[in-house]
Amino acid sequence: MTSLPVRDPLADHLLTPENAAFLFIDYQPSQLATIRSMDAALLLKNAVSTVRTIKTFGARSFTRPSTFAARRWLNARSPDSSR
Repeated sequence: MTSLPVRDPLADHLLTPENAAFLFIDYQPSQLATIRSMDAALLLKNAVSTVRTIKTFGARSFTRPSTFAARRWLNARSPDSSR
């Protein structure tokens, strides 16, 4: 039985932690307050789950609220405050 060749994680056409990054920007309380197409708590839960999934995958992730107050608000409303 032969093994498949080892893939180069930087040149691979599939996503790998080495060739992927996730950027999450401008998640502000004022933007959440205006969302009417879905429940704001569910939207926040989805955002937190997405970032945690990316971190579990091992890709670089950047979460950048545009204001310090937004970051505090997201941390206070996190479904899992134990981080």
